[in-house]
Amino acid sequence: MGKEKKNPLQPVTMVDVAKLAGVSQPTVSRALRNDPRISEAVKSKVREAADKLDYRPNPLVSALTSQIRGYRRSPIHATICILHCLDKNDLNAYNPYYEGATRRAADLGYGTDLIKLHELDFSLSAVNRVIRARSFQGILVLPVRSDFSLEELDLSHIASATVDPSLRSPDLHRASPDYFQSMELALDQLASRGCKRISYCTWDDEQARIGSRWMGSYLRWHMLRGIKMQPFVNSEWQTKPFIEYIRREKPDAIVSNSLFYYNALLKQGIPVPDQISFASLVAVDGNSAIAGIDQRSEQIAAAAIDLVVSQMYRNEHGIPDLPKSVSIRGKWLDGATVPLKPEID
Repeated sequence: MGKEKKNPLQPVTMVDVAKLAGVSQPTVSRALRNDPRISEAVKSKVREAADKLDYRPNPLVSALTSQIRGYRRSPIHATICILHCLDKNDLNAYNPYYEGATRRAADLGYGTDLIKLHELDFSLSAVNRVIRARSFQGILVLPVRSDFSLEELDLSHIASATVDPSLRSPDLHRASPDYFQSMELALDQLASRGCKRISYCTWDDEQARIGSRWMGSYLRWHMLRGIKMQPFVNSEWQTKPFIEYIRREKPDAIVSNSLFYYNALLKQGIPVPDQISFASLVAVDGNSAIAGIDQRSEQIAAAAIDLVVSQMYRNEHGIPDLPKSVSIRGKWLDGATVPLKPEID
């Protein structure tokens, strides 16, 4: 059946859609927002009518009403699910993400509800039941293990996003650290402090989780400067191969995502930073003990919430055809493991 347009000079309104669907104008508004209070049968009828009339909402009006609705919205009908996918022992691993997400959601007029997958025996069917029972309109997935899939999660009627690149399946909108930039920044900061042989120390699982972003940046930085410095990648947490690498390659600085390598240096009696500087790629703002990159996890989670809410405003749900990625640039934090940059007279 073809489109039934009115006079092209006279725009189609919600009232026109309501008349064709045989419902009220407020029902049309709620149905097009995927309001859980509207039955699927009514939503389908409204969407068919809107499609038949080629109805397109006015973006300026939609933005205004969405903002007004955000101030008046009841948390019961405006809750975003935050899904924690790691084991119980890792529950605090991503607290900054959770805190940033809940704060941004509250600023936008939404409540949040943390669902811990381990409490549901890692059953995605159970998660689907919880989503339906609590009428979540959006879901934010926190980082997962590299081999973890959420393919069985039913996202057909919910807006979704994730943080960092770890979730591969399904491929959702995501906000992530700018891994490439953060590695370059760390290397530049170490070089400005006189370091010449800078090593990147990591492990196999981490490479699988985030891909080659850090590694690619590291190799490119050295290639452009004509420096031959092999990174250290281990498959098991063993100190001996790492120390053998240190003695062979003789780095004067290490960049890493794990304090394992920093602690291994201390256990071997290698002074930091007098002999080898150490920069963390996940340094914490306010902790002056370790220098490195603050990934700005709270801001990353806030950007992910923005991705979820923007979909809700546009009545978009399901797995996206064209996933968007938002990168947040890291910042350098001085700390005791790296000498301060020398002052220029």
